[in-house]
Amino acid sequence: MNLQLTPGNLPPVADDRAAPQLVELDLDELALAFAQSPRNVARLLTLHALNVLALDLAAVDDTAPHHECAMRAATADGSRDALLAELGARPALAAHHRTTNGITA
Repeated sequence: MNLQLTPGNLPPVADDRAAPQLVELDLDELALAFAQSPRNVARLLTLHALNVLALDLAAVDDTAPHHECAMRAATADGSRDALLAELGARPALAAHHRTTNGITA
């Protein structure tokens, strides 16, 4: 199965799917977490990808019951939370509060 997103197009969203929580995640943090614990990070990334894919497929399936989308959304939320906890991600700051090396962006 080949799934692609075209720039400017977003995947379909189920009605009960909450807006994604803004999280500041630096690729450096992901790389360091992977270097420290490659099996755990790879397992969590794979699990979350599968959960997101299952949610997206259920969201576009006209025959999928509403409760199935809700359960898949909860499962994806859980795997996202587990991944973020493993990576030590922190809530995103407003753009005007972000700093890079002590310099406000």
